[in-house]
Amino acid sequence: MINLKRLTLIVLAISIFSGCSSAPTRNAPIIDGRTDSGQATSNTTIPSLRSGKGAEIFNIAQSYLGVPYRYGGQDPSGFDCSGLVQFAHLNAGINVPRTAAAQYSAAQSVSHSELKPGDVIFFRLSWRKISHVGIYAGQGRFIHAPTSGKSVSFSDLNSPYWQKRMVKAGRFY
Repeated sequence: MINLKRLTLIVLAISIFSGCSSAPTRNAPIIDGRTDSGQATSNTTIPSLRSGKGAEIFNIAQSYLGVPYRYGGQDPSGFDCSGLVQFAHLNAGINVPRTAAAQYSAAQSVSHSELKPGDVIFFRLSWRKISHVGIYAGQGRFIHAPTSGKSVSFSDLNSPYWQKRMVKAGRFY
């Protein structure tokens, strides 16, 4: 039986790492180029978009594909999920909050059918708090900084893993 002190340490450790650094578990869809159903996917770029603020945000984020994940990272040396969102928006001239939860609260809601490249997508990976965010890329994909040991990449928004965890789409422009 686990004693109270050990249980407290376990709960504390989980809460510390449950923010943007929360990683999709072994069942994660696209981190290494495969979905949770085993389907191969491409991590190649989507053609750059030409006009509008959303296109600018998307193009900035896409230019950092392959940059390593770094907890608390918010620059090209390494990004966590909310750091990538903040960086892309700041470079497009839009100030957004730093954490996924704060970004969730500040973003103007957008319906799934109105998603445009450059919009943000929020996920609840565990428990009740918002713990992950990405930038919609179009074609049913999004760009994000997934987890430690991985890098900024595309994932499929329509995979069962991400579909059941998505809680909101939003926009800052």
